[in-house]
Amino acid sequence: MKYFQVAEVKEFMNMLLTKEVFDDFLLVNASVTGKGTLVLEGRVEDENIKYLPYGNFRNVLFEFIKGKVLPKNIQLVLLLPFESARSVLGDGVSGDDSASLTIRFKEDGLFVASGFAAATFNMDRSLEINWDKYVTGYLDDLGLTVDIL
Repeated sequence: MKYFQVAEVKEFMNMLLTKEVFDDFLLVNASVTGKGTLVLEGRVEDENIKYLPYGNFRNVLFEFIKGKVLPKNIQLVLLLPFESARSVLGDGVSGDDSASLTIRFKEDGLFVASGFAAATFNMDRSLEINWDKYVTGYLDDLGLTVDIL
């Protein structure tokens, strides 16, 4: 797990809410507190899929957040889809493993945490390490300045 602080809050939020940068990630949940409270759950009751893509919810979040007053708190938990996880991390990933991004905005800044949860206990942390490296590169490729905390 790595924890990043993003310096360019406005640019990141623009990408998150108006661009397709994160649309292929799956939304576990999102919450926004500001002029009201919005809570979204991406879980679906289907045996073939567990969560819907973030892109299905992006416009709802944007419409709720837009305006001149910043929300007090925004938090999203996103998962990398299994097919993408296999592409990024290799064949060692199982369908029950999860590679996640937690995005949190508060008054003290914008933070992104990478996380990897293996479905079965394993002393080998290579998938977690590779996911952390991938997220570091992904944020860098977006042209963002981040500090690893």
